[in-house]
Amino acid sequence: ELVRRLQPRSSSRAIPATSLALLAFLGAGYSHLSRDKHDGLCFGETVKQALKFILAAQNADGAIGTGLDHTLATLALSEAYGLTGSQIFKEQAQRAVDALCAAQDTDGGWGDTIDTTWAVMALKSAEISDLPAPRTVLDGARRRIRAVTSDDGRAGRVSKGDWDAKKQSHDTATACGMVARIFIDRNKQDPVLEKASALIAADLPGAKDDDIGYRYFSGHALFQFDGPGGERWKSYWKAHREAMVPLQATAGDGCRRGSWPATRAWGGVETTALGALSLEFYSRYPLVFSGK
Repeated sequence: ELVRRLQPRSSSRAIPATSLALLAFLGAGYSHLSRDKHDGLCFGETVKQALKFILAAQNADGAIGTGLDHTLATLALSEAYGLTGSQIFKEQAQRAVDALCAAQDTDGGWGDTIDTTWAVMALKSAEISDLPAPRTVLDGARRRIRAVTSDDGRAGRVSKGDWDAKKQSHDTATACGMVARIFIDRNKQDPVLEKASALIAADLPGAKDDDIGYRYFSGHALFQFDGPGGERWKSYWKAHREAMVPLQATAGDGCRRGSWPATRAWGGVETTALGALSLEFYSRYPLVFSGK
């Protein structure tokens, strides 16, 4: 019901908006069985209806929409199964994972660097949730990420060196490439990670930024690499919270209260979900590197 009321600006955005909203609920620990309520809305019922929508949208070949829509839906289904262990999600979640693998491009990616990183995250979630995928799929993703990354650690969105500081407010592709490398290789000694970390630490999101994708992936990258005690992460986290929290709506009717405004790239549901996810790093994401 909550996802329905927070309908995205276009019906064509229903799958990614619902998937991201689900990820935010699941990341906060709410499942289809939860009984917690707010303003008369039951979170468990919200999650249940959202899952029903995504499952009903799945085709016979396992696909749930196309491109990034399918990737986000796969990630949401994998997280739902991993959180609950409910067998009612397993078969369709596995078919979604299989379809994601089948959709991989010949260069090892799924479109650009950002979309490829979402796919890597979905596959790593599937691995944790015991939804198998061929290792060769992640090998291909590694090849794609390396092909677009320069020696200075900066990743291109489509090709090496295509980042333009005059046209792009933040280096989102570099943050994404860093996340992908961490999840694929689990190698903290990878020199690219240190270089990319320095680039991101020097480009903290500000109060007027509306690039919610950069906020999410840059925080994700630094939290995983630097750990909660790292100086780069602590500087990022302070700047992010101080900038992000005041942007949240504190007034308005119903679901508008507590939301973040839509941007050029994302609708209001999506920005709100990504905003919540960008504040869930401590509770949601286990650290890849031990001892941090």
